[in-house]
Amino acid sequence: MNRFAVAALFAACASFVLPASAQVPQQAYGTPSPTAATYNDPAMSFTAPPGYVKANIPAHDPAKFDGPTMVAAFMKASKNGPRSSITIQIENFDGTLDDFESSSENDLRGQGDSVFIRKNQTTLSNGMPAYWRHVTIGTGFDQLERYEYVWVDGLRGIDLALTARNGDVTEAQAKLALASATGVAYPQRDF
Repeated sequence: MNRFAVAALFAACASFVLPASAQVPQQAYGTPSPTAATYNDPAMSFTAPPGYVKANIPAHDPAKFDGPTMVAAFMKASKNGPRSSITIQIENFDGTLDDFESSSENDLRGQGDSVFIRKNQTTLSNGMPAYWRHVTIGTGFDQLERYEYVWVDGLRGIDLALTARNGDVTEAQAKLALASATGVAYPQRDF
């Protein structure tokens, strides 16, 4: 992802953030109130750490996607300190974890120059197999770092990512911020 695309992501997420008093609760698809810094659906759960504000992103059917779709975003901004965003992006995917990791890695590399990815297999806090990736995007003062878990649940591929300017968040801080993520196999449905 080039620095302009990532900057646009930051801007888009920032534009969605409303004060808690101005947000309208969303009841569709069982998602919680947007005032809570959480995202839950039938196969995953995530609670953002203190200081993150949930963006007001419309609810989406958790089982049907036309392509990669941002279903939740959380922003942390301070006047004098670092800014970061946490995003959850989901897409329909019924292949293996390795196939999804490879596909999503190729998508990242195809979005711009100077994308470097370091990855290792791991698990989410509840034991769900996943990949942990450290992605560096861009160069110089515009360089961004993205730390993320990617996993599959039998129906979808999920990407939970924390993005910040280079040096604003350490890998240990990112792992702690994303540690509440849990995932299970998507419940079987009769279609």
